[in-house]
Amino acid sequence: MPANLAIALYEIAWDAVNRHHAMQRVPELAAALSAAAWLGPCTAAEIGCHAGGTLWAWQQLGAQVFGITLPAGTAPGQAYAEDHMPAGAMVRYADSHDLDSVAWLRAALAGLPLDLLHVDGDHTQGGCAADVADYGPLVRAGGLILVNDIYYSGAPGVARAWASFEARWPGQCRALPGAAEDPAGFGVITVTEGMFDAQTAH
Repeated sequence: MPANLAIALYEIAWDAVNRHHAMQRVPELAAALSAAAWLGPCTAAEIGCHAGGTLWAWQQLGAQVFGITLPAGTAPGQAYAEDHMPAGAMVRYADSHDLDSVAWLRAALAGLPLDLLHVDGDHTQGGCAADVADYGPLVRAGGLILVNDIYYSGAPGVARAWASFEARWPGQCRALPGAAEDPAGFGVITVTEGMFDAQTAH
């Protein structure tokens, strides 16, 4: 990666964390931006938006952004929601596991596939797995699914879900550099043709 690009992405991550309330640490978000940057202007969706800081970061890559997140006060740590979403983001304030939420995103995309899906909502094993199962089929082949907090001790369910993804899709899953040392980190799933064909989403 060119040094000037790495610096620019780090600065976006710094702004997202320190000015736009992103919950990640700057180095882990910079690593995620680096993984996504090659997609160029893209269509991105995020499950679990908190205060919109990472939505804002994806926008800096030229992404058209969509989000599904619980309303403020309905879950631990969900304090901001509607008051802080970046301009231009289309956000539904509801449970990502609600089938109406899946339908909403399909309708909002109007036939476009997702290039990028960021999963950072329900941090239980089943909840994380369900978000990947329900929204992963909307991601085009060659697109990316970013799963946050794969090494976060406060959310062991995500680590277990990540291990199941690695077992199911060997070769398509990788932890971003520094994730284990962070410790929280992003895992990346590279979507392939037919990856979700054999599953049944709830």
